[in-house]
Amino acid sequence: MRGDHDFCDADQGDPTAIEAIIRSAGDYVVVSDDLRPRTIEAALDRQGLAATRRRVRWFALGAALFLAVSIPWIRSYDGGGLHSVSPTTAEIHQAALRYAAEANISPDWALQKVLDDLRRSQAEWLGQSMR
Repeated sequence: MRGDHDFCDADQGDPTAIEAIIRSAGDYVVVSDDLRPRTIEAALDRQGLAATRRRVRWFALGAALFLAVSIPWIRSYDGGGLHSVSPTTAEIHQAALRYAAEANISPDWALQKVLDDLRRSQAEWLGQSMR
């Protein structure tokens, strides 16, 4: 394997012979005629790709900023008079405690009854709104 190249002719300790072999190899390396145009074209392509990436980054940043501002604004809008059908948790617990005191039952069962009534009224309301 070592005899396949010209380095076997030079001694390891003879740097001038190695340099002469390397210098003579320079005649074998020839730059193609279209190297400069290809390099310029590749640079322009990369520059265009970088500009496109910058534009996409700015667009993504703008979209994120738009969403960050518009979502809270939309959520603050009252929805044109639409109000939630569901009471808050505190209201449900207060109704359960009132019902437990009126019916003389444990608060657990009163909560179950209040939730059943709430689900029934929501189902009726949704059934009417779907028509």
